[in-house]
Amino acid sequence: MGNISFVGALSFTTPLILSALFVLPLVWFLLRATPPSPKQVQFPAFIILRQLTTKEETPDRTPWWLLLLRLLLTAFVIIGLAGPVLNATPASMAQGPIALIVDDSWAAASNWVARRDAIRRAGAEAAQSDRPVYIITTTPKSTPSAVEPITGEEARSRADEIAPQPWATDRSGVSEELHALDQLTEGADLDIRWLSDGLAGEDDQIFADQLARLGDTMIYVDAQSN
Repeated sequence: MGNISFVGALSFTTPLILSALFVLPLVWFLLRATPPSPKQVQFPAFIILRQLTTKEETPDRTPWWLLLLRLLLTAFVIIGLAGPVLNATPASMAQGPIALIVDDSWAAASNWVARRDAIRRAGAEAAQSDRPVYIITTTPKSTPSAVEPITGEEARSRADEIAPQPWATDRSGVSEELHALDQLTEGADLDIRWLSDGLAGEDDQIFADQLARLGDTMIYVDAQSN
C-alpha cells in the first residue's frame, strides 16, 4: 500500500523521444555553417550597378541569439513530443483489472481536476494494455451502484461524468460493491487505486485493509493533506 501525493515529479509518456535532444549540438553546427562564398566574375555591364550602395546588409553568419532561440524552440518541440505528464500515475506491479475507488465528497471538490485526470490516465493505461476498469464512488447512495467492467475508453469518458457531491464519504457503505468486485474478478491480481479526499475517518484503516485484501492498493491524497 502506498501514499502518493498528486503533486509529483514530471514524467514522460514517450521518454525515448528525449534522446533527440542529443542531436541539438549537431543542429547548432548546421545552423552556424555558411555556404562557400560565390565566385566573382568580372562583367562590364554591371560596373554601374556595383557603384550603387544599399542600406540593407546580410550578415555572413546567423546571430548567436537567433541560433539560441532556434535551438530552444527545437528542444521544446522534442520535449512536447515526448508527452510530458505532471503527477503521472506511478506504475503498479499488478497486471490485473484496474479498480478506481473515488472519494467524490465535498472535500474532493477543491482538487477535482487532479482526480479527473487520474481517472483518465488510468483509462488510457487500461486501454493500452487491454485491461478492464471498475469504478466505485464512496459517497452515500440510496441503492448500491452496479459494479461492472468497462473499457479504458469508457473509463476516460466516465471521468467527465463523475462529479463531487455535497456530502461526506461513506466508505463503509460500499462494502457490498467491494464484495461484488471480488466476486466479478474471481481473485484476479487487482490494481486498486484509491483516490482519497484526504479526510480521516474512523473506518479508514478497516477500509484500507479491505482494499488490500482484494489486491495491490495505492492511495492517492492531496499534497496539502499529507
